[in-house]
Amino acid sequence: MAMTMEHLDLDLVNEKLLKQRTKVPEVEDEDLNLVEDQNIHPLRWTLTPQVNNLILTHWEFDNEVQKQRFLQQDLTGLACLAFPFALEDRIGLIARLFSIVYLLGQLVADLDMEDAEECLDSLQEAVKGYWKPDPDQAPVCMLCDLFDEIRAHDYQVVDDIIAATWKYLDLSIVQRGRSARRMDEVQSFKDSFLAAGLELPLHRFATGVMIDEEEFAFGSDRSSDHDFEASSVELKELFAGLR
Repeated sequence: MAMTMEHLDLDLVNEKLLKQRTKVPEVEDEDLNLVEDQNIHPLRWTLTPQVNNLILTHWEFDNEVQKQRFLQQDLTGLACLAFPFALEDRIGLIARLFSIVYLLGQLVADLDMEDAEECLDSLQEAVKGYWKPDPDQAPVCMLCDLFDEIRAHDYQVVDDIIAATWKYLDLSIVQRGRSARRMDEVQSFKDSFLAAGLELPLHRFATGVMIDEEEFAFGSDRSSDHDFEASSVELKELFAGLR
């Protein structure tokens, strides 16, 4: 699936992003400064154009509307807001995961149930190495490459991240059966993100600390020189505040 970029000027897109500092949709104007004033990863504005360029260069969108809808989700910003404490060599991988998982969720949600399940089975087999995707199969290649990079950084958590990713995509297939798609796609992403249990393995990956489930669920009482104390409760509150 080769992708063409004839109608999209990436430099113009990035200039617009940096000028407007794209925010999560559905946040009221008076709340935007509050979002930006929260603790957010310092690489946020460096990573935003990098991740968007990667996606727009390789992902095959059906039309310009889909491309613009993806940009409006500001998934890199969401990743940097959810994991402001992430190690610098890992936050970019998390931002890529947010983007790729979101787009894969949109892809399977647009298929009928049988095709969606077949697509997910094929993805799982490719990630396990049962078959090698062609270079023009962008979604499969990007997901496999990303998991390989995550594994190279932290082999202890990658399998948990992969398992939670499949659960997220399973939820996307289930949501496909609803009579109407939710208008707030970012909130749907965040709801499914939490329901799939992605937050704990990604927290472990982001920090390099194997925090246990109880500690993560309720927050740690231990003192720390690093801001690694974000808990499941805090992530849910953060996401809820962006409705």
